[in-house]
Amino acid sequence: MVDYDALPPLIAAARADLANSAVLDGVELSGADLSGVHATSMRMMEVALRNCTADEFTTPGVSGVDTFVGDVRVQTWRAHNGAWRDATFTSLRVGAWLADGTELVDVQITGSKVDLLSLRGARITRLTVTDCTVETLDLTGAEVTNLVVSGGSIGELLTPDARMTNLDVSGADVRMVSGPSHLRGLVISHQQLSDLAPAFAAHMGLVVKD
Repeated sequence: MVDYDALPPLIAAARADLANSAVLDGVELSGADLSGVHATSMRMMEVALRNCTADEFTTPGVSGVDTFVGDVRVQTWRAHNGAWRDATFTSLRVGAWLADGTELVDVQITGSKVDLLSLRGARITRLTVTDCTVETLDLTGAEVTNLVVSGGSIGELLTPDARMTNLDVSGADVRMVSGPSHLRGLVISHQQLSDLAPAFAAHMGLVVKD
């Protein structure tokens, strides 16, 4: 996890620098319209991406280390099979953030609104999601170790076939959990257990009478 102010002095970059197999080191891209960018297998080290917008932003296989992404508005961000380590995402507004198969290590997402955060088949180690509104968090088939969601809300949490060690959502408002048969490793509060009990009972075919 990286703070923007902790980064070294950065050199200004341009939209054209986002290209297939590009290596970006010690640069900042700010205020750019990234609509239509398709950059495969980019590598970013000590990079900041700030105040950018995009209708469709496609970066499959992207990797980022000591990277800061802030105040970015994207309708659809396709970033599957990537790798992020020591990265911070803050104040994002994303319609669909499609990061299936991505590896996340020591990553934080803060103060953001995401309609769909798809991490299907992802490998997650120490991810914190703080004060975010996520309509759908899809962890289908993911390997999760220490994912903590605090503050904010999750409209629907999808966990079919996920393998989880400490997925802690006890500090968030979770309205629905799909895939109750794959909840080993999920940490919830007593209140959440009460709120979600009817859905769990329905999944197991239980009939509850007064």
